[in-house]
Amino acid sequence: MIQELSYQEKLALIREWIPDVICEIKKEIRNEHLRGNYLFMKRYLGGKPLAKISTEELVAAYEKAISEDLEKEQIATFIVQRWLAKQTDVYAFFAEELGKVDPDFASLESIDDAIEKKIVANAVDQFGARNSYLFSILNSVVFSQQAYDSLKTQALEQREQQLANATASRHATPPQELKAHYEEQIARLTDNYEKKLNGWQKKYFHDIDALKKQIASLQRRLHASS
Repeated sequence: MIQELSYQEKLALIREWIPDVICEIKKEIRNEHLRGNYLFMKRYLGGKPLAKISTEELVAAYEKAISEDLEKEQIATFIVQRWLAKQTDVYAFFAEELGKVDPDFASLESIDDAIEKKIVANAVDQFGARNSYLFSILNSVVFSQQAYDSLKTQALEQREQQLANATASRHATPPQELKAHYEEQIARLTDNYEKKLNGWQKKYFHDIDALKKQIASLQRRLHASS
């Protein structure tokens, strides 16, 4: 049962999405786990300064650590708990839906097939297949293996579609067209800025002329009254 697995074992089940999970908690990793952790930094990041560590380096380091480090379960626990802490909307959804089955949903051991399918469908509709699958695994939602398999299949299909869309987008626009597009945007922004600057300059000189006239008028009045 999923409830009996360690966090390290759960991460192994979602290995395709470990880079996503790490990327989404990179701020917590930098501020809480890496800061002051000289041994980890030296072992997995070559002692590189924290400010110079890229996201790709973080992913590679933690993927390696959760598979081979002596403290891999503690590291996996940190990763899972920090990611789950960001999924408050997903948690609220499952708490509400499972609470309808049993107010003490933490003690549930199984769910009726029809109810389970409805919860899975609603979760995917609201949060996407990926987040629904990751949350279900990492938070030990009491689904059947069939439900987990269905979620994983949908999550993989979603992942492949996103990769295909990203590839198509890159190939759809030749580099020359992209360059021309960005140059056009820069030119438009520059033109707008110059127009604003020109407008400010005109207003500035107009205000200066108005002030000069006011000063001249006051001086004439001063001379006339003296």
